[in-house]
Amino acid sequence: MIQKDTAYYWFQKGDRLFSRKLYKKANRAYKKVVEIDPQNANAWNNLGISLYAMGSIEEAVQAYDRAIEINPLFKEAWCNKGNALDELGRYEDAIITYDNALEISPAYREVLSNKSVALGNLGRYEEALKYSSKALEIDPSFGAAWYNKGLALEALRRNAEAELAYSKARELGYIGPPREDIYL
Repeated sequence: MIQKDTAYYWFQKGDRLFSRKLYKKANRAYKKVVEIDPQNANAWNNLGISLYAMGSIEEAVQAYDRAIEINPLFKEAWCNKGNALDELGRYEDAIITYDNALEISPAYREVLSNKSVALGNLGRYEEALKYSSKALEIDPSFGAAWYNKGLALEALRRNAEAELAYSKARELGYIGPPREDIYL
């Protein structure tokens, strides 16, 4: 039986609550973990994820920073921080953060695809296309990368190619956010 006053107990509880979309309760559980074990990079990362899910994006960035401080090679924390910075409209910072993740893991498809969105948000559509295409070289079944490739192609007014990319994303089960919410 797991003792209730351990970091492991609270971490597992946080994961269970998060999987049920009980973000505030998960957040409290992850906070308990970092109180008990302040050097637990995974707990700081998950705390950031729960904060992000609750809409506390700036606080999420701080939690990701703590995870990265503990483990500078924590590629998922770098990715999550980049996503939060992108959400805050800090696109250049997001790109730098994604680059840090890519230094650790050059074939990290999620980061390549997410970097394409940040580049697109800056109007750098050719570069955005390059990064979504790189993600697809790694995993041709990655629906989000097909969608992001479609966004870049549409912004470049290559509409027929964009529609093919969107179609492939849908075929793979990826719908994506409404396009008016993206950089177009």
